[in-house]
Order: sequence, then structure tokens, then C-alpha cells
Amino acid sequence: MNNERQQSLLSARQLVKRFSQITAVNHVSLEIASGQLLAILGPSGCGKSTLLQMIAGLTCPDSGSITYAGNYWVKPSHFVPPEERDCGMVFQDMALFPHLSVADNIGFAIERHQKKRVVDKMLETVGLKGVNQRMVYELSGGQQQRVALARSLASEPGLLLLDEPFSSLDFKLRQSMRREVRKILKKQQVTAILVTHDQNEAFAFADTVAVMFAGRLEQQGSPQEIYLKPVTRTTAAFVGDANFVALKHAGSCFPQLQELKPNLQHPDNLLMCRPEDIWLDPEQESATVVTTEFQGAWYELQLELDCGGQLSVHTRRNYEKGWRLAAIPERGCIYSPQGQLLGVFENIVEQVNAQRDNGPLERQPFTHISR
Repeated sequence: MNNERQQSLLSARQLVKRFSQITAVNHVSLEIASGQLLAILGPSGCGKSTLLQMIAGLTCPDSGSITYAGNYWVKPSHFVPPEERDCGMVFQDMALFPHLSVADNIGFAIERHQKKRVVDKMLETVGLKGVNQRMVYELSGGQQQRVALARSLASEPGLLLLDEPFSSLDFKLRQSMRREVRKILKKQQVTAILVTHDQNEAFAFADTVAVMFAGRLEQQGSPQEIYLKPVTRTTAAFVGDANFVALKHAGSCFPQLQELKPNLQHPDNLLMCRPEDIWLDPEQESATVVTTEFQGAWYELQLELDCGGQLSVHTRRNYEKGWRLAAIPERGCIYSPQGQLLGVFENIVEQVNAQRDNGPLERQPFTHISR
């Protein structure tokens, strides 16, 4: 990808939108580079769809600005209508015309003399070559989604907006469609913004993820950064399974944490660790298995810590209820009592292995252990 395509394409600054007494979007700023795929992730009602509609021109912000390719779409006393914006949109319900054929749906806004060429090209792009004359109601859900994508790409927009386009599909089809759509957009070098409440979908689809809560943008970064270093406790809990233990308990449960910097060891701070980042040592005893659930690729254990608190652990071994062992977080984050990220820790298991006399801890094969 050349340098020109890597430059910022869309920039939103301090966008605000109110509906009566509710502030749906509260001073949100974000940026997307040319050729990039951005996911706006957040729970229902957080304002993400309203933000997308302001970018599309379907909703006018109360304040703030939007620039696209160096030109203003929105600023005080200036508003470019949606039909004059260089963007296409794929809606949640696809919004296809049921009385029109596939070809007529895709070519709806294309000039007559170009329609056949554009429709044929788009159908080949989305893998539906040869279905031109079929009616959309004759297609499967996944095929209809491809037609909606083809229609949005037919006018060759510089920016594509997708408002939860996979939510009506079943789980397996949703997975395959998001892979196919990402592949198509990357091949066509299309810049796109996806709105979703599904963190797995956001992480799999996007180059960059922006997390929203209650109208505010909490964090924007790579999927890895969002998951491993969430800047707030709220984000940490939303983007995956997370354990939270007060440092006043965690300090005695996990003596390795005493190596943390003094400012991180305040007893009111919170330790956060992911269930997959906890190692179990059956040679030591500091926790009790309370429940165990088979999840296919792993077992999910609930542990009661001797020092107080509980942990959820993903492991390939199944320890039955009542089993005694020690839990060691390999990596995690420390949050202030107000929920702000203070620091991160990692490689704890390396420290433990260096101190062990009976061999290093290892990830165990898929097996079942009973008392």
C-alpha cells in the first residue's frame, strides 16, 4: 500500500448529538486512514450507530466537525448532504428491493450504459457470478448480504459504512461472511467502518477498534492493544472474559505480585487477568475448584481463592470440584479504584519457574483429572 493511501481519509472532531435530554454522542473524535478497516465497538445504546449516521450524513450533529479527504463534510453552518458524500452504506436489514432482480438491485444507482458492466464486475467480486436475473428473495441470507455489499461497492465509494451487517445471520454464516467481506474490502483497497456489539467480530474484521460507552469513545487502538491493555476496567470487562481481584487479596494469593512497582501495590487497586492467562499448579494449594464446565476446546473452572475472591480459568485439564491447587496469573493489568489503567505485568510464570525445585510449569494436554 502506497504512502498516499496510508494518509488520513476521514477525521471526526468533538462530535455531539443529543436527542431530547439524552446525549447519544458526547464529544467523540476519531480518525481513519485511507485503506484501513475500523470497527466501532460497544453495547447497544452506546451511540455507535448514531455516530455512523452522522458520518453518512443521515443525522446532523449538534456540534463538531467531519472532514473527508481534506474537505469539510460538517462544520458550523456547513453540512454536505448524504448523496454528495463519497460513501456507501450497508444496513443491518440489507434494505434490498424485494421486487427487483439481483442485477437491478446492484445497478439501481448506476447509469444505464454502464449498468451491465458494473453489475457483472460486482457479482464476480462478491462471488455471485451468474445470478443476475434471480430475485433477491430466492437467495440465502449470506447471498443477500453479498448482494447488499455489491450494491454499496458498485458506485466505487471512497468510504464504506457497515451498520451491524452480519447480526441477522446465524453464527457459522456470520463468521464466514465477515472473513469474505474483509477479504473483498482489502482486495479492493476500500476504507471501511464497521459498527458492531460483538468483540470477536470487531477483532477479526478490523485493523483498528474504537470502543464506545454511554456516548463516549473510551479507547482506539489495534485489537491486540484493546484486549491486552484496555485503558479502563469497563473496557476490560466488555472486550472479553476478565477476572478482577482487589490487591489487598491478590497480594497474598499471588506473592509474585510483590515485585510490582510500589504505586501499583495499593490495596484498593484492582488486578485484572484473563481466564486463559492463568496457570494452574497442582503441586501447591491456595485455591479450591468450585465448578467445572466443558466448553469443547477447553474447560472453564471457577476457583475460590483462600485469600478471598474468585477466578474463572480456561484450561485444557479438567479438575473436579473440590480439587486443591494454586493459580498463577501469567499477565494482566492493574487498575485504580476509579477503574483507570495504572500498569501491566507479564512473564510471572517465568519468575515462578525460576523458583521451583520440581520442574517448570507446563501447559497440559487435554485430559481429565479426578481425585
